[in-house]
Amino acid sequence: MSVYFNSANNLSGDITDCLYSDNTGIKHSISSIWGNKDNSVVKLWGKDGEKIDDPYAVAPVDAYTEWRYTLDDINNTITLVQYVNYNNTDVIVYDYYRINEKVYKTKIASSEAKTMYENYMFANKANLETVLFGNHVNVSETKSMAYMFGNCGKLTTINLGNNFDTNNVTNMEGMFCFCQALESLDVSGFDTGKVVNMNKMFFNCHMLKNLDVSYFNTSNVITMVEMFCNCTSLKTINMSGFDTSNVESMKHMFSGCTELTTLNIANFDTRNVTSMHSMFYLCKSLSEIDVRNFNTEKVTDMTQMFSYCTFETIDISSFDTSNVTKMFSMFNGCTSLKNLDLSRFNTSNVTDMHSMFNQCTSLTSLDLRNFDTRNVTVMTCMFQDSKNLKTIYAKRNLWSTAKATTTYMFRNCGTSSVTYI
Repeated sequence: MSVYFNSANNLSGDITDCLYSDNTGIKHSISSIWGNKDNSVVKLWGKDGEKIDDPYAVAPVDAYTEWRYTLDDINNTITLVQYVNYNNTDVIVYDYYRINEKVYKTKIASSEAKTMYENYMFANKANLETVLFGNHVNVSETKSMAYMFGNCGKLTTINLGNNFDTNNVTNMEGMFCFCQALESLDVSGFDTGKVVNMNKMFFNCHMLKNLDVSYFNTSNVITMVEMFCNCTSLKTINMSGFDTSNVESMKHMFSGCTELTTLNIANFDTRNVTSMHSMFYLCKSLSEIDVRNFNTEKVTDMTQMFSYCTFETIDISSFDTSNVTKMFSMFNGCTSLKNLDLSRFNTSNVTDMHSMFNQCTSLTSLDLRNFDTRNVTVMTCMFQDSKNLKTIYAKRNLWSTAKATTTYMFRNCGTSSVTYI
C-alpha cells in the first residue's frame, strides 16, 4: 500500500486487499483514503463507496514529530520507538502517519529495533493523562513492553484498541508501574503465553480498583517480584487460572495490598519458588490466606512473609522449611494471630529470626519444640511486645542461643524464657 499527497493540500491513494476496523469494531474493506493536509480530518472510503469514520485512523500533520521513530520506505511503515513530548496530557497512537507527503502504516518496536525495555515508550511522562491506540497499530513483533507506561503518575485512561497483539512479548516488567491515578485497566485480551518476566507489572498502582488477570497464561513466567505490590485499592484478584509452576520468586508479590480481602491462590504451584520474602506483607484486610498446598521445599527466604497480616489463624503445617535461612519478622505485627502450628518447621539452616514473633499480641503460647536454633545468629526482638505470650515450649537439645545476639529478645513479652520439655 502506498498513499501520497496528490496536490498541495490533499492526500489520496488506492488501497487494495485491506480490512479496516473502525472505532466501533465494525470491519470494512478499504479502497481509498483522503484527507486535508492542514488538519486532522481524514476519511477512509470503502469499496462500496461508503465513508468510514475513525478518529484514530490517520494522524494530523506533524504528529510524527512527537516521536522517535524509524521509517521503512519499502514496506511503507513507521516504527514508533519512544514518545518524546513531556508536556502533552493526551496522546493518540494513530494507525497511519503522514511524513513528507506520504502515509505510513504504524508499527511499535519491531523485533529488529531496540525494545521498549530500553526506550520505555511512554515512561516518565509526568503530565500524561490519556493514551489511546488505533485499532490497526501493529504491535505483533514487539518482544518487550517493560516500563511502557512506567511512572506516568497522572495517567487515568489507557485504551489499547482492538488489535493490541502481545503474542510475542516476553517481558512485561514494570509495564504499568507507578501509574498511580489509574482506577481501571483492561488487560483481559493480553496473550501472555511467552512472557517470562512480570516483575513490578502493576507496582504502585495505588488507585487501581478493577483488574482482570484471570485469562493470563503464566506458564512461562519465571519471576513475579512485586507484581501487585502497593496496589492499595485492589480488593480482589482472580488468579485461579495462574500457572506458577516455573516461577522462582514471589518476593513482595502482594506486599502493601492493604485493601485486599479475597485472594484465590490455593492452586499456586510453588515447587520452584526460592523467595517468598514479604509476599503478603501488610495485607491487613485479608482475614484468611490459603497456603495449605504451597510447596516450599526450595524456599530459602521467608523474611516478613506474613508481617502485619490480621488473620487469626493460618495453616502452614505442610511447609517444608528445610532450606530456609531467613525468617526475619516472618509473623511480625500479626496482632490477631491466636493459633500457629509450627510443629513441622525445620529450622536447622535458619540464621536470622530477628523479630520473628514481635508484636504477636494475641498469642498465648508457642510450641517450638522442633525448632533447631543452633545455627541462628540473630534473635534480637524475637518475642518482643508479645505481651500475652506466657509459654514458649522448646527442646533443650535443639534450642540454643549460643551463636545469637538476643538483645530485647523477650522485651515486653509475657515470659522471659522458654520452657523446656
